[in-house]
Amino acid sequence: MSRKDDLLQSVKEAPTDKTALDNLVAFFTQRGDFQALYESLREVVEAMADRGVLSEFRGKLVEVVKRHLDHATDPVMAANLKLRLAGLLFDRSTQSKEAVILVTEAFERLPSEEVAQRAVQMLTEMSLARFVVLLLKRKVASSQGAERQGDALFQLGHAAMAAGNVSLAQKSFEELKSGHKSWRDKAEEGLKQTVEATEELQRVIASLEEEIAAANEIERPSLQTRLGRLLMDLGRSDDGVALLERVMDEAPSDQVCMELVAAYKEQESWTALVALVDQWAEQVTDDESKRELLKERARVFTLKLQEKKKGYAALKDLYKAYPGNADVVEFCVNIYSACDDHDALAALLGKARQDTRDRDQERRYLEWEAALMWRQLGDLEAAEKLYRRIKSID
Repeated sequence: MSRKDDLLQSVKEAPTDKTALDNLVAFFTQRGDFQALYESLREVVEAMADRGVLSEFRGKLVEVVKRHLDHATDPVMAANLKLRLAGLLFDRSTQSKEAVILVTEAFERLPSEEVAQRAVQMLTEMSLARFVVLLLKRKVASSQGAERQGDALFQLGHAAMAAGNVSLAQKSFEELKSGHKSWRDKAEEGLKQTVEATEELQRVIASLEEEIAAANEIERPSLQTRLGRLLMDLGRSDDGVALLERVMDEAPSDQVCMELVAAYKEQESWTALVALVDQWAEQVTDDESKRELLKERARVFTLKLQEKKKGYAALKDLYKAYPGNADVVEFCVNIYSACDDHDALAALLGKARQDTRDRDQERRYLEWEAALMWRQLGDLEAAEKLYRRIKSID
């Protein structure tokens, strides 16, 4: 067997062995053969039948790939590989965070218009465009220096196009053109795309309005909800929100509720968002939607409205509804970390490791808690006990 075949076989036999995976990725990246690397990793993924092993493999792969590709000599090829791997790892049922990380990483370094267009296509296929738009809006707001600001606006414009938010894309490219001369050509290309997209969106809206006029009472609310979203995308935010609010009053549903939540977030209408969640969280029928609503309530109270007492109460309600849930634990960790509340964070991790049924998650929470006790709270005795607990798991 060749060296390549030996490395590939090692990963197939032990897909969660980080050393074997690191050796395989290093072999191909050092040669710049990203196509062969993708094909090898796809072969590994397709050979896996155990979803638990696949989940662990995804986490390790992202870490290894980032380490080897972040300093690749060909950034275009590296960014394209991250996008392709994101598609390979994406699990629509779980919205796998590993795929989100990789596609966001690719957006961090869009070295060409070609990669930008590929990223737009991937985001659309993976239904992650809105998520990345939120990330990039924060990046634009925090970017320092003309080049970084221009780069962030360029990324945001393309992400907004993927999300169908033509109005935001147009504003991003216009700001890029007027404020960053070195980006003018790319901004103009982006603006051409927004003109075409605007014309198409206006045709779709006109057609949808005719369809609504002819629809019956059962069909109409769903069509109006879609129209509200499209009006937001076109830049007619007030009209879009008003329509969604009317539908929510007349024919409330999980679908219109989640669209209205997204609209309020875009408008930064935090008080209205909290009122909506309070009204609908106990009525929502979809468990995932309910979890997202409770998360939004806690996030808005704590970080947007700066009402920490209400925010912490909302975090407790969220955790009580989903004890030990990995997504909820990670969300609460992020909120407490943003508040620099190490005591609350330690209490959460202590509870989470007891509530989880996943041994890997338990180990992870123990590691976080031990490091927190050691570095932030200075409780060396507690940290030592936790490290001993980790060794007993191993």
